[in-house]
Amino acid sequence: MTKNTRFNIGFAIAAIFGLFLVQYFIAAASQIAPIPYSDFQQMLRQGKIASVGISDRIIQGTLKEPLPGGQKQFVTTRVDPEIAGELEKHGVRFTGQVESTFFRDLLSWVMPVLLCSDCGGISESARPRGRALAA
Repeated sequence: MTKNTRFNIGFAIAAIFGLFLVQYFIAAASQIAPIPYSDFQQMLRQGKIASVGISDRIIQGTLKEPLPGGQKQFVTTRVDPEIAGELEKHGVRFTGQVESTFFRDLLSWVMPVLLCSDCGGISESARPRGRALAA
């Protein structure tokens, strides 16, 4: 086999692996149902929830019986209990929203680097040239 042929075989194997990976993520995502927080509270009161895992932003869990779509697992975004109680009194269907902080976080890493690289240029030009420091 030539070097060029090995590259093509490696590329084909990587492409097949990539397809399997994409298929796995699509299948996994279709097994978890995103539900509104108000539906979660209603199912909890009805005793339809088998187990839950709670984080600071989301609640993931397993139902005792599958939803009409066939999913037994669910995920919902947490809502402040006081607001949830008030909305529930008025029969409002609600869900939490997670704020995307990607650009803010990206800028918090990029801007200091840009500013420091600019400061480095100023300090280089301000340094005296031509004389060596005495030891």
